[in-house]
Amino acid sequence: MTERAMGVTRACGLVGISRSLFHYESRRRIDDEALTGRMMAIAAQKRRYGYRRIHVLLQRDGCFANHKRIWRLYSKAGLSVHKRRRKRIAAVERTPLPLSAKRRPFSISAPIQSTFPRALKYPF
Repeated sequence: MTERAMGVTRACGLVGISRSLFHYESRRRIDDEALTGRMMAIAAQKRRYGYRRIHVLLQRDGCFANHKRIWRLYSKAGLSVHKRRRKRIAAVERTPLPLSAKRRPFSISAPIQSTFPRALKYPF
């Protein structure tokens, strides 16, 4: 096609294939063992990566597989990201906070009159 300066349509017509077949790029299925090996290598380097991040890295490497297949192989291989535990604060004797001026205890002689304005005393 390039030697004779021929178009794709004409070249495909002479050979007897469709143009879509000419542009088709095969993505061969990768074995489960090879895929698991690649996943294990990535997981060994990046221990905090889960199956979703590993799936993205595999796609960048040209290894296209379904996310459900990646999850199946990930869990079958025994890979998992452990949740980080919360750090405990050292036990210290607790003391009550000092009361501010607004939070000091007080008493009310007539609760309704002091709490609500006069207009809301009888809303009905």
